[in-house]
Amino acid sequence: MTEIVALARRKKWPFSSRSSVAQLLLAFGLLSSGSVLAHGGGPVPSASRLAKACLSAALDAINRRAEDVLIAPHMQDLSGTALRLEEVGNGARAIQLSLGRRYGAGYFGSVYRIESHVGDIQVPAGFDGALAAKFPHSERYLGTTLQYASRENASEYRNYRMILGRVPDIEASAHYPRNPPWPRGGIPVIPIFDRITTARETILIKPAIENALSLKQLARKYGSLDERGRFIFNPPARLRESLREIHAFVQAVADAVPSQKKLFSPLFGAGYHADIRQPNLMWIEDPEMLRRLGYDPGRPTFILAELSQVPANYPMYRADITSADQYEEGLLDYLEREIGK
Repeated sequence: MTEIVALARRKKWPFSSRSSVAQLLLAFGLLSSGSVLAHGGGPVPSASRLAKACLSAALDAINRRAEDVLIAPHMQDLSGTALRLEEVGNGARAIQLSLGRRYGAGYFGSVYRIESHVGDIQVPAGFDGALAAKFPHSERYLGTTLQYASRENASEYRNYRMILGRVPDIEASAHYPRNPPWPRGGIPVIPIFDRITTARETILIKPAIENALSLKQLARKYGSLDERGRFIFNPPARLRESLREIHAFVQAVADAVPSQKKLFSPLFGAGYHADIRQPNLMWIEDPEMLRRLGYDPGRPTFILAELSQVPANYPMYRADITSADQYEEGLLDYLEREIGK
């Protein structure tokens, strides 16, 4: 059976109560954080503004605690390793990757810069930037890939390809933003260039997003504290415009793309309700990075790390539940919490 073989050091622990508990904790953290807690920072339709703010702050705190306690300590960090990937299926490839630093980690996987590779990786013609690889989480003590995390990578790839295939219908929606900075025929999501499927896991190849600002970095750059210690955020006008473009884009997606969670369609409709909560956003100002992605280099923009569905496909960002003004307000509330840390 082919498999991914680590050529660098990996920690190994005998099967013990410690490793068993760690896997259970990680499973709980991944599943709960990726579902119920994903609503952190989002609106609750019937709640008052104060109640929404309190609930948002509470869920965000639980969300962070789950990641800090249940996920981060128990997942393997592949930074600085060399890996040999042996693909299964038709057109199987053997690819060797040398991984650099980890850009970030989510509930299901981590993204690493690819320092070098040997073997065929598919990239668009003319792309001249660095690459990154998204690996599903592996349990730290046994090095075992979490299969539900790998399935999430596979699902991300399927949804990405499906949504790309619906772009003409998305662009035809009355909700689609006018003159967005991303190229015609594209979507404001970090693209997936290639997928490598081994007997062990699914790995996604993406462009390395250099010089992008996380929301915490954005808060530090454009935010400050006044003499009373209150947060003041002075974003450029383009940032507010970009938020509204993202909000309009997901309205168009819901119009044109069918839900992939059919069980909930009778409750929330047949459209695909994309998750645009704050942690999924990245801000790109660097003209060179925008050029590499095919964007207008003179128009900084938000880009989504991925285009997953909201848990249960709940339409929390539909305009009649969360208006563009409320979405913008939610981001400002989130940044206020970020800069206070």
